[in-house]
Amino acid sequence: MGDYDLILAYKDMKSISDICKENNINYSNLVNGKSSKENEKKISEQLKREIYKIFSLLKLMEEN
Repeated sequence: MGDYDLILAYKDMKSISDICKENNINYSNLVNGKSSKENEKKISEQLKREIYKIFSLLKLMEEN
């Protein structure tokens, strides 16, 4: 895996607004603290998955 692969992986990471759309959660309400705790949890968990994916790729690149 090279630098270009990392760039492509980062580009493919989902944004908060994309994750909100996928879960039918209003992005504006979420970022303004007007969403439910359940919605916040859903988005938080999905953001963690995105971060884990890019972190795993970085670790893989370090090993090679």
